[in-house]
Amino acid sequence: MDKKKQIRLILVAIFWIVIYFITKIQKFESVKNPYFMATIYAVFIGHIFYEGIYKKKKIEHKKNEIKANHLAELKNKKSDLTPKINNEDLPTELIEFIPIFKKWGIDNKILKKDLYENAKHSELFELKSIENKRDIIEKWIKNSSYDNPNISKALNLTLESYDELGLWTWETKN
Repeated sequence: MDKKKQIRLILVAIFWIVIYFITKIQKFESVKNPYFMATIYAVFIGHIFYEGIYKKKKIEHKKNEIKANHLAELKNKKSDLTPKINNEDLPTELIEFIPIFKKWGIDNKILKKDLYENAKHSELFELKSIENKRDIIEKWIKNSSYDNPNISKALNLTLESYDELGLWTWETKN
């Protein structure tokens, strides 16, 4: 807990302790002191509003702003996170899928989530096109995982994306 929060909590605790003792000393009855009672209610409700509603929204806004900035930074560095796959690295049956492997084979949870959320139907149908070659992909991953671990990981992540998005349930385009 940071210093500002500790100080604020101490001040709030002191305030409510003082209010408690004032009411005890005066043998407080709300009928005899309606203004004092209204003040206590107003301050208490104001405090609840500030802590529970206003401040919570402010914190959520700040979190969203931080996430957006972090996502923007990651998108700028996306070329560093994109797997390097060449035609020579894969069998001829899989060469046509290199752009799909590069796009969906990213090993970053934040970028992956953003990709999932912003993917268009056409992009998802492109990913679905690997369905017919899944056996070849899995066999290649199994046989080449020691020779090309980064490419194997990219292909594995692409298959993972296919599974997580539930594309096997989609009907193919005619």
